[in-house]
Amino acid sequence: MIDPQELKRGFKIGKFEVRPLEGQLIGPNGTRHLQPKSADVLVCLAAHAGELVEREQLLHEVWGERAVSDEPLTRCISDLRHQFADQRGMIETVPKRGYRLDAQVLQLPDKPSKATLTFINRKIGFLIIGLLAVALVFTLTYSYVMRDASVAEPGHSVAVLPFANLSGDPEQEYFADGLTEEILNTLVAIDDLRVAGRTSSFSFKGKDVD
Repeated sequence: MIDPQELKRGFKIGKFEVRPLEGQLIGPNGTRHLQPKSADVLVCLAAHAGELVEREQLLHEVWGERAVSDEPLTRCISDLRHQFADQRGMIETVPKRGYRLDAQVLQLPDKPSKATLTFINRKIGFLIIGLLAVALVFTLTYSYVMRDASVAEPGHSVAVLPFANLSGDPEQEYFADGLTEEILNTLVAIDDLRVAGRTSSFSFKGKDVD
């Protein structure tokens, strides 16, 4: 027996992928919608794949004490058979007893939620931009600290072009802009270095120029 709670995260039956929590049945012909109770019945059958599941057990696990007849179960079985129309005989009826899922069930690996993926992408994007910013500031600062100020030639200047948002998330645009401004503010404090202002630098934002 497979833990039903694990199956609710997703599993495969033949050429179909089932996502109970999302109410999705993904097959060769696209994604179909599963009714919540039909999905629960399918999870119960999948947890006992290849075994007879008594009608009373299905009613108890899916409807609990609210089950007063087996009519809702019959409708769910009919709905599932309709959804799996191109795999006839997968849900077998055992007369006067219950049902059996005649198919191999494979659990799917855990899939991170969209919120988790967005959070990870933001962290990665921020880390990449941050490392680039630190490297640039360190290089420029080291260059000007190590040189002999007494023999430095006048007229050194630098412009910090706006950083590109590498995270793929438009909401992270302010990270890139904020780092650009932070570097500008840091470089302004270096003597004998002329730094192009924000307005000039940001005029190149979104432009692919040499």
